[in-house]
Amino acid sequence: MVAIVGPTASHKSNLAIEVAKILNADIINFDAYQMYEELNIGVNKPTSEELASIKHHFISNLSFKERNNIMNYQKAARALIDQLLKDKKNIILVGGSGLYLRTILFDYQFSEFERGSIDLKDYEKLDDLALHQALEKIDLESANKIHYKNRRRVLRAIEIYLMNGKTKSQIEKEQEHKMIYPCHIVGLDIPREELYTRIEKRVDLMVKNGLIEEIKYLKDKDEASLRRVDAIGYQEILNYLDGKLSLEEALDIMKSKTKKYAKRQMTFFRHQFDVHWVHSLEEGKDYILGIKEHG
Repeated sequence: MVAIVGPTASHKSNLAIEVAKILNADIINFDAYQMYEELNIGVNKPTSEELASIKHHFISNLSFKERNNIMNYQKAARALIDQLLKDKKNIILVGGSGLYLRTILFDYQFSEFERGSIDLKDYEKLDDLALHQALEKIDLESANKIHYKNRRRVLRAIEIYLMNGKTKSQIEKEQEHKMIYPCHIVGLDIPREELYTRIEKRVDLMVKNGLIEEIKYLKDKDEASLRRVDAIGYQEILNYLDGKLSLEEALDIMKSKTKKYAKRQMTFFRHQFDVHWVHSLEEGKDYILGIKEHG
C-alpha cells in the first residue's frame, strides 16, 4: 500500500493513475471535495476516461447536500482496505485532505456522536473574534493553534468539547496515533515558483473548461447547498455571478487562496507523516515501482 501526498497542482492523481496501471492497483481517494458527485471542474476530479481506466473508490460517492462525515469515511475506507488486502490487491491512496489520510492509517478514535448532532446555533451567531474567544475559554491550547478567521475549525473544536466533555487537545494527547496499516508515503515536492505557475494555469483552465457553467447549473439546481460548499472557487464564482466581484477579481482571489492552501498542505504533510519526497512524476514512479520490486 502506497499513499501519494503533496500540494494541489502537484499532479498527485497523474502519478497515482500511472503507477496503478502498472501495478494493477485500486485507487482510494482521500480528497474530501472529490467525494461530492456534483463538484467536478472546480475540484479537479479525474476525467471519465481516467476513472474508467482504473478502479477508483470514494469519488462522487456523496451529494453536496450531505455533510462529508470523516468518521463514516474512516469506517468505510478501512473496511475497503481490509478487503483489498485480503484479496492481495495493490492499493494506491491519493488526495490532498491530510486529515482523512491520518484517520485511515492511524488509530484515530471518534466520539459516538456524529458531527452535526450538537446544536451550535448560539456559537454560530458570534463573529469570528468572539467565536475564537469562546474557544479560548474552553480549550486554550487548540485556540492557540487555530487562526481566529478559520471559523470552520474553531467551531469544530468547540463541537468536539461539547460532544465529548473533553477538549480537542486532551483527546489528541490521549491517543497514541500509531500507524495501523503498513504504508509507504510518497510526496511530490514541486519548487514553489513552478507550483504557483501551475496553480495559476489550472484556475484559468478551469474557467476555460466550464467552471462558471458548472456553478451556474448548481446554483439553479440547489443554491442553498451550493452556498455551503467551501471548496476554493465556488463562492468566488458565485460572488462574480451575483455581481459582487469582476471575473478578474474572482480568479485572482481563487489563485491567491489556492497558493495559501498549497502551503498549508505541505506544512501538514511534513509535520504529520514520514514522507519520502520526490521532485517529479518520473522520480515518484521509479521509487514506487522500486518498493514493489524490492518488497
